[in-house]
Amino acid sequence: ELQDFNKALSIAAADAINTQDFIASLLKSLGQVLGADYLLVSLVDSASTKATTHTFYSDGEIKPNFTYPLQHTPCKDALAQSFCFIPQNVQSLYPEDEMLVHEDIESYLGVVIQNMQGTSIGILTALGRKKIELKPQFQSLMKIFSERIAGEIRRADDQEKIFNLAFYDPLTLLPNRRLLR
Repeated sequence: ELQDFNKALSIAAADAINTQDFIASLLKSLGQVLGADYLLVSLVDSASTKATTHTFYSDGEIKPNFTYPLQHTPCKDALAQSFCFIPQNVQSLYPEDEMLVHEDIESYLGVVIQNMQGTSIGILTALGRKKIELKPQFQSLMKIFSERIAGEIRRADDQEKIFNLAFYDPLTLLPNRRLLR
């Protein structure tokens, strides 16, 4: 268990080459440490009414992303409280959450992902078909991973902005001469 925890920390400390692959490796190692069946990085809309998965990891692989409403979900509580842990019976607390019911989810662990200004931009979520025991290091690991994911998302956004500034006219949004060469 300590070995899995240390491995997860070393992955979080590594440099990212590709945002999607990096976050996927974080989720895989987090799933091994927590014993979670589903791991999601979801980004919330500006009104905090719905979230879209940025990365969805389950059964050892990345799954297609999807959008879900936040109303009547533990993710809504995670956003409001910065951290939400429900070790068991999460379905009975959120019977209107379709994914929890459909996938027979028993436990929920979610921590908010914030931008540099402290605004909540997403949620790092771990879901289990069985009870997840929360150990003190798990909460710390979730917070470390959420900060690392926030930094990686910020880096990818900055990289895209730099690319657009270099190759597109900022007024017309048309390709500039560099891109046409």
